[in-house]
Amino acid sequence: MQNLHRDINQEAARRVHPARAVDTTRRTEFREPKRPEPTGLSRAELRKIVIDLIG
Repeated sequence: MQNLHRDINQEAARRVHPARAVDTTRRTEFREPKRPEPTGLSRAELRKIVIDLIG
């Protein structure tokens, strides 16, 4: 389930700003989580991304 959330977050980040899509699978050092920047996506747009990812 955690992987699903990570994939959804990565896909959303890629669609909003391709250069900011970060691969979180190989994070070795602990970093303070940054506050997420507002993406400007509506709930409907985010829902569509999630539905696309799930299939």
